[in-house]
Amino acid sequence: MNPRFSHSLFTIEVNGTPTVALQAKRNRDAERFCEQRLLAELSTLTSNGIPLCDTSATMKVRLATTAEAVIIGKQPVDQAVT
Repeated sequence: MNPRFSHSLFTIEVNGTPTVALQAKRNRDAERFCEQRLLAELSTLTSNGIPLCDTSATMKVRLATTAEAVIIGKQPVDQAVT
């Protein structure tokens, strides 16, 4: 692996809803994180008393949009696409 590669920002959708953003060098690295840790962690967390997901949830990893990157603070606002 070339250490010069920068990290990309990925969004993880849980049941079609953008839920988590993370940085990784490759899409596969982000997918491994989902497979190994994220589903178990999210199934224990709640929002307003409702679990973020259950163990049967579907997860999809994709590159974050420019708008998501701006929200997270990883993209300059002047480069944001509306």
